[in-house]
Amino acid sequence: MRLCLLFFLIFLRLIINGQSPRLSLYEEFTGENCAPCAAINPGLDAILTSATNTPLITFIKWMVPLPTASTNTWSLYQTNKSDIDWRHKSGANGGYNYSTQLTQTSTPVNGITTVPMGILDGKHQWSFGASNDNPSSLNSGIISAAQSQTSAFSVSMSSTWDVTYSALNLSVTILATANFTSTGLLVFRTVMVENEINFNYF
Repeated sequence: MRLCLLFFLIFLRLIINGQSPRLSLYEEFTGENCAPCAAINPGLDAILTSATNTPLITFIKWMVPLPTASTNTWSLYQTNKSDIDWRHKSGANGGYNYSTQLTQTSTPVNGITTVPMGILDGKHQWSFGASNDNPSSLNSGIISAAQSQTSAFSVSMSSTWDVTYSALNLSVTILATANFTSTGLLVFRTVMVENEINFNYF
């Protein structure tokens, strides 16, 4: 009887702990010619890179052509134009088709149409308690709220560079850790991000 009870408790614990903790993804849509973006980014960077938040969140900054695109041949937008356009444009224009809105009551617009804007785990920031999708509304409490939601999958990755650092081999393992129901095809996307970019802009 004692052995059966112990097995039941272990089984119950496995069910309860079956889901995986998550590392949240924050996507900021910003622009090289966007004065409000330049004003907001230092504070946003401080929040995203704080010792409290780095174990909870990772981030990508997309330099979209809003309000205008940089005319420099070598700019953050012009050198990665196809990837950035796909991420911020509407489906009708060949993009990913984020459905975005600035407040909970405004009419949704297809694609990213204003900057600066923040998307957290593919959702509006206000889904996790922010007042709107402006990056200035992000704080540690909102990051914790997003990260506390568990996932039905665990993802582990390992990478190796070649000797010239011109090619990267990436191995990915995705394991279901809880029951899930898919409403369509499951998609895994990965992107490589440069943490620090130095170049002469002017």
